[in-house]
Amino acid sequence: MLFRSDGATGGYSWIGLTNRQLDGWNEDWGMNNSSSFVVGVLTVTENIAIATADNVWLDNFKIGATINNNIAFYGFSGTTRNAAKWGASDLNEGAGLFTQNEKLLYYTQGNVSGDNSAIRVWRSQALPYNQDWAVQVDVNLPNLTMTTDSLVGTGLIIQNQEDLDDTAVVLLGHQREGGTVSHLFGGFMDVNGTDLPDVTISTTSTSATVRLRWDASQKKLYYEYDADGAYGSYVWNTLTSKVLNAGSSNWGMNDNSSFIVSLGAKTENISITQADNVWLDNFKMTPSIIESYGSTALLGTSQSYYLGSTSTPLISNGQQVSPTTFAGKTVVSAEKEGLEYQVLWKTSTGQYMIWHVDLDGVHQTTDAVLTAAQVKTYEPIFGQDLDGDGLFSYANERECRASQISLAPVPPD
Repeated sequence: MLFRSDGATGGYSWIGLTNRQLDGWNEDWGMNNSSSFVVGVLTVTENIAIATADNVWLDNFKIGATINNNIAFYGFSGTTRNAAKWGASDLNEGAGLFTQNEKLLYYTQGNVSGDNSAIRVWRSQALPYNQDWAVQVDVNLPNLTMTTDSLVGTGLIIQNQEDLDDTAVVLLGHQREGGTVSHLFGGFMDVNGTDLPDVTISTTSTSATVRLRWDASQKKLYYEYDADGAYGSYVWNTLTSKVLNAGSSNWGMNDNSSFIVSLGAKTENISITQADNVWLDNFKMTPSIIESYGSTALLGTSQSYYLGSTSTPLISNGQQVSPTTFAGKTVVSAEKEGLEYQVLWKTSTGQYMIWHVDLDGVHQTTDAVLTAAQVKTYEPIFGQDLDGDGLFSYANERECRASQISLAPVPPD
């Protein structure tokens, strides 16, 4: 049992009050792996009258999801809700509702004047403030016939877990203001309940993918979209970005803070049926890009490194290798060379070593330890300045020679 005497101020730092062994001899609850808990909130008084003006209250009830940037994927196939991942119910306003039928369909039921919305919260994890992450979802929004002063929007929501009035939204939208109908990608932010200026861009796309991406080193949230979605490969366009530690967009977070992610749809003054085909699908938590020099991107989460894509995790001794597998050692680069990957490790003492890894990501052999001076000769393979001297001379020399050859005059016949 934990408590925090100053609540959410400055981030949560929990203090242990007590604990109980629920299978102990004198406090055995008789539970097993099929059992579950019900959680509620409680206020108790004895021999005292309490008025609402006395300001005794509870707020911001949370089920604490594990904080990580691990890979996740959820496609809304079938019709059965996954309560373990999405909770037992949605957050609904007005006439807005979600239903699952091969997609997460949005529709309205009842009076649609004013604001209507449905929000489905991802319960499996919260996203860390001190690590990179990216979350995306496919969205579909046809060119519907719009009533006067109406709108439809569907996309992603990120909130500060310690202050839910800090909110970011990226969406695909369709609206009519007066006689003007527009289709757009939109980026929105509230800070302590105050709206910042909206950012929108016109589009003809009716099926797209939207993404929110966090750069922990920059403390910056990127709003991104791919106008043709999963067709071909993803090509991300930045709609806008916001720093969350300064200025009007400061969310007051720290390294112990985390984000909640949700899927949402919103309408105003328009009825939506399931046949209108407003939906979300293929929700993904993707790994961060550690480096993308050369032809092979090195990806990572707190659980694993990946070579090129998530289909090739880095494996050693039958286990996926993560940033914490080997103390004092970090993977800094990876590149495919012929029928293998070469994976470059850097130690906390400034030395390097190269793993030789097969195309399935399995470690085979390790080269001798290299100094910073020695690793410089490998810069052309890994496509970057490895020793941090600001020079990339060997590769530049090779590129220069190639350029000179290509620009040389063709000898006469």
